[in-house]
Amino acid sequence: MPASLRCRGAAYRGGFSFGICELTYLERLTARDCLVIAHRGIWQDAPENSLAAIEQAIRDGHDVVEIDIRRTRDGVLVLMHDETLLRTSGIALAVDELVKSDLTHLPLLKRPDLPSTETVPSLGDALSLCRGRILVHLDAKDRSALPDIIACATDLGMAEQVDIWGDLRSDRDLAWFREMVPPGMTKIARIWLDASDVHAQLNRLFALAPPICELRFSSLEQVAMFAPQARRAGIALMVNTLDTVACAGFGDGAAMLDPEAVWGRLLDAGVGLIQTDEAAALQHFLTIRQTRDKS
Repeated sequence: MPASLRCRGAAYRGGFSFGICELTYLERLTARDCLVIAHRGIWQDAPENSLAAIEQAIRDGHDVVEIDIRRTRDGVLVLMHDETLLRTSGIALAVDELVKSDLTHLPLLKRPDLPSTETVPSLGDALSLCRGRILVHLDAKDRSALPDIIACATDLGMAEQVDIWGDLRSDRDLAWFREMVPPGMTKIARIWLDASDVHAQLNRLFALAPPICELRFSSLEQVAMFAPQARRAGIALMVNTLDTVACAGFGDGAAMLDPEAVWGRLLDAGVGLIQTDEAAALQHFLTIRQTRDKS
């Protein structure tokens, strides 16, 4: 086992340990058949993008936690998906209208009208919680904040534990990846297999050669046909099964009714990372599938 996957006092899943670990994205990609990405943490019993939701993702042994990042009026990077706090705190104010100290007094909601003891965390606090314990999928809501996001992760010694994600719809996107993302930090490039310019996107993808490619598609056959080519190039394939953005019906809702028909078919088509709102169910399915395949 690589030194970077050795842990102290951790629980085991599928032969790999989780806890206080020296993790790197690239080693985890080669060590696991499918990485589970917990979307906004485990938010069923804690507010999304909160430290509690992240901690639960760590305790549950997931591979990656996805977090959303915005900047406050005083320039602090914080975790928040929406432009405003209306849905998450019941306050109709934009994040960039407030300073960080304002956010420490606003409780996040577990569910509508149910406050928690959690408040909006800074990116630094969130990454410090994740360091050596779980990989982090960074969703920056404003690309202009990425230099500071990258600096924050680098200063914390987490350059190899986080990813930078973006589209490859244009040559400008390709140049952005090359200029923005430092060596050793994982790139995730998203392409559309059903787009009219798919060949141009693929040319950019193989020119960039990121370790991970997120796919958008209109049929699973498109994924299965592309997977061998990606595999030869050393590119792992990622699919987002959130119901709000799921492709071709491969969403979490359908997976909860028939996981083999959704997550199983994605795995069979060559997918190696799945972002989901149902991380526990996906993890359970992967464990059962692994046990079945070994028997």
